[in-house]
Amino acid sequence: MLRLRPPKRVVVLPALTALSHVTIRAMTPEQIRAFVTRDWAGLAAAKAFAWQAGQRTAGGDLHTADQLRRYVLTVRPDWPSPDDRADDLRNHIRVSEALGAIAIRPR
Repeated sequence: MLRLRPPKRVVVLPALTALSHVTIRAMTPEQIRAFVTRDWAGLAAAKAFAWQAGQRTAGGDLHTADQLRRYVLTVRPDWPSPDDRADDLRNHIRVSEALGAIAIRPR
């Protein structure tokens, strides 16, 4: 079992501090502990089963993503900002170029 030593203050992940334009609330040690100690294998198995059983569909996932987008707009009506959109486009271009550089081998 993973044991975490509780920090004396709220922890903010260093990678997230670089995203100064994004509002991210710090996690308490208890929230971090709950996240780290989740049953990840069980979640992965349930997800795989749902896909195999046909319970998840691309359309259903798009619907869920749209619901999340609508929720974010209730919390942050200004989202996405022009900077967010520019960052997103840069990431899409980078991923597209990286995928384009991979040779596809026949099976």
